[in-house]
Amino acid sequence: MITRRALAGLAAGAVLLSGCSAPATVATGAAVTPSTPVSSVPPSGSIEVASFVDQMVKANDSLNTFTVNATMAFTASGKESSMSTSGVVDQTDRKNKNMQMKVAVAGQTVQLVVVDGDFFLDMAGTWYKLSKSAAAQYTESVNVDMTSWAEESKASIEAVELVGEESVNGVATRHYRMTMDGAALKDLGGTNDTEVDLFVYEVWLDADSYLRKYAMDIASGATPVSMVGTMDKFNEAVSITAPATFTTMPG
Repeated sequence: MITRRALAGLAAGAVLLSGCSAPATVATGAAVTPSTPVSSVPPSGSIEVASFVDQMVKANDSLNTFTVNATMAFTASGKESSMSTSGVVDQTDRKNKNMQMKVAVAGQTVQLVVVDGDFFLDMAGTWYKLSKSAAAQYTESVNVDMTSWAEESKASIEAVELVGEESVNGVATRHYRMTMDGAALKDLGGTNDTEVDLFVYEVWLDADSYLRKYAMDIASGATPVSMVGTMDKFNEAVSITAPATFTTMPG
């Protein structure tokens, strides 16, 4: 079963260049014929796994800042719910990522700021600094290093398929579908029991192999999850600062 903590991990993982899904039809942009090749991965139907992963790893190594917008729909305890996330991430220091995110769920909006390892939450207009124990459950997910994840999960990738050339927010991309063993989810969702044998990681890569879009649809288990997200403004200057005033949350 995918737990609530795992949902949080999946959301954070998606923000940090991940998405995962069971086989599903995913809405995409209109097909385009780009004026220049999109990605140096060979344009064939079936892609060699190691080369594809190496291409993504190389691109991620040069990606320091980006913005993200994502929506997640899930069913928990028989009730349908949704969550939207938007914000900016600075992963110049891969082990100490900074981010400023806005999360809307169940009719409420919460802002999260992570600066130099400190976590701040804005709830109902009041900023709280999480204690180290309270922040610990989020630290692993926020600091997911997708370069390491891709390399470590290479053995879990059973196939990579080129779906086609498509436009994402006006940018020419190639859409790929990776079929992976469900065991790879544990590193993103913080759980060893996902009830998923296989899942498909849908990615749309631009000419630099940067991730422009991701999508997932996990129908298995007690907590079905679907997600789609887009990323933009790569390597632009950002300013992420801690709130000037806050209350330390006990814990």
